[in-house]
Amino acid sequence: MSPCGYACVLCGIPIFSSVTSPSYDWLREYRASKLRLVIWRIEVLTRKVYRNSTGAFFTGVGRYDGSATWLVPIDSSLRWDSVQQESALQQLPVMRQPESDGQHGFILHDVCWRLLLKAGEPLGVPILRLVLMCESLPFPLGFNGVYWGHSYGELLELDDDRAYPWQELSVHRRGQSKYNTDADENPLVIPELHAILHHPTRPPAGEVLARGGDDIFSKLPWELREMIAGFLPTRDALLLRLASRSFLALYWSVVFWASRFTSEGESAFVFEGRDKRDATELLSLYRATRHSLAPPGLRNRQRIWDFAGLLIEIARQQYADDDLYLEGQPSESENWIRLAGDEKPRNDDDQWSLLDEGCRSISNVILDVPKDLWGLGITTVSLGPLDYVTGIRLMAKGGNDRIAGYTSSSREVIFALEALHGFVTAMGPGGLRALQIVGQGGQSTQWIGRSEGVPQSERLVSRTCVESLEITIDGYKVIGLAICPDQRPRMQNSKTIARSIRRAALWFPGVPPQTFHLNEESFTGQSPLADGYQPISWIHFGGSHGQSLKHIVGLSAQYSYRLLGLRIMFDDAQNQKEALKLGRCSTRDLPENPVFKINGKSGEQIDSVSVGMQRGQSQNGANLLEFGHLKSIKVSSSNFAGLLVFSVQGPIN
Repeated sequence: MSPCGYACVLCGIPIFSSVTSPSYDWLREYRASKLRLVIWRIEVLTRKVYRNSTGAFFTGVGRYDGSATWLVPIDSSLRWDSVQQESALQQLPVMRQPESDGQHGFILHDVCWRLLLKAGEPLGVPILRLVLMCESLPFPLGFNGVYWGHSYGELLELDDDRAYPWQELSVHRRGQSKYNTDADENPLVIPELHAILHHPTRPPAGEVLARGGDDIFSKLPWELREMIAGFLPTRDALLLRLASRSFLALYWSVVFWASRFTSEGESAFVFEGRDKRDATELLSLYRATRHSLAPPGLRNRQRIWDFAGLLIEIARQQYADDDLYLEGQPSESENWIRLAGDEKPRNDDDQWSLLDEGCRSISNVILDVPKDLWGLGITTVSLGPLDYVTGIRLMAKGGNDRIAGYTSSSREVIFALEALHGFVTAMGPGGLRALQIVGQGGQSTQWIGRSEGVPQSERLVSRTCVESLEITIDGYKVIGLAICPDQRPRMQNSKTIARSIRRAALWFPGVPPQTFHLNEESFTGQSPLADGYQPISWIHFGGSHGQSLKHIVGLSAQYSYRLLGLRIMFDDAQNQKEALKLGRCSTRDLPENPVFKINGKSGEQIDSVSVGMQRGQSQNGANLLEFGHLKSIKVSSSNFAGLLVFSVQGPIN
């Protein structure tokens, strides 16, 4: 393979300069049907989406030559080989390259752009929203493209053995042995699909055309029965033929099989079927394009089509502009309590700048809670395995709703309540992943969004009613949330409550239960309320009422420049092949035998843990260096007077 550039923001495959010898003519190879893999890569044909002072637009088609210069015709109707003079091509910065003269862009294969347009029919693709979404995405160190939160169909993986589940920085491209080879196939030009379209197979022998039946469905017009079946998945619709003879003729229904290929159908990505009006051709096409039988190019198309659908759904969410929400004024109160993702500052000149992890805000909205509040609406989106909260609606009995962020009626969940006491939140580095609404009496809703594998906090829970909300958003989601509780009750306000470590901190895997004693004096002085995105992780290794303590056989640690984590190991009787880990421990690097042996069976227990901190000097006053990081840990045990000290260099004794 040739040197490659950045990865397409839609499919995740890199842009290659070439895959064959320079003597090959590009246009000729593009026409050679047997070289469909080479054709697409050589086409490299990149389109770029740009935002400038006048808005966002897509360029024409450029061809990557392996250099750091990206040249494209600005006219979207032109290609690199159709311009008369090279001066008609403009150099524009893309992806990781810094913004220049107010311009910056993100790249897609031309093939992927055409698939995106097709997936967006008939309403089209909101280009400006697409750009704002891309500008809000991180570029992980191990991947030369943007990270949406999904794996691009098994192209990426998170090193979860060395990193926490929420750490975007640890995403990297999968090794060749795990690589999805379908992703190399041209998703638009598929010769096998052409053969299927022109040589349809007949239905299986033995099928008998029948419209008979004496059940309740037989009383309905056939057209209505076709309509009913059209709303069902194909498997369920065909099973319906076994339950009711009134649906036997469904096998030869043009209306039914055509519904499989509409823009909302389960085979929408096979858009070649939308113009077919013959039941035999439609049935043949459906059978031949099922995932298990589909040619590699079509499987790749389905992979990209699914991602395109996610992007379009998010881009079409309604942004709460001045006509849709009531924006309050920032309060002078010091009673604001805030929680946000790993928020990065914007440049002073407001230029786009690179994110390798975390998030960056584009807007803050203050919403006053209506006096006649009757409910809350929360909108979420799903990006593969991740959910994000995108918008919040405060619903008033008088109909004067107040909205912040991005909302969608199809993705909004509404809960009725008359008093808002805050939120339990699951906050990732990229923003708000899930929340629970807390009402009067501390009662909370179920999780809205998926909270698994995300640090959680009760910081935004108040004993008094919440008077105002501050919602911070980026290009497509909520990245920060703050509450201003009612200050009138002076006896015990929420600010005082929130300063306890249990209530204020961001915890993984969840907020510790009240039965756990937290020694707040052992913390290093960092304030969870002021020190940014600093999740605290914990493990419960003793089991219920300490039943697992007798099975502990040892403790080991991992260190590299600093202490990374600890591992509690158990005997075989506990039936725990995987030891419990605290911190970023890699089982690949930890020693097989315990470094510090503990005879749990004989009653030996850890009775003392102390830590050593290494402080540093910081020119910008960063709290991390001011309070230091963990340098060493000393563990002692009862009965046997065991003692072990771990330092950055390893075990001392």
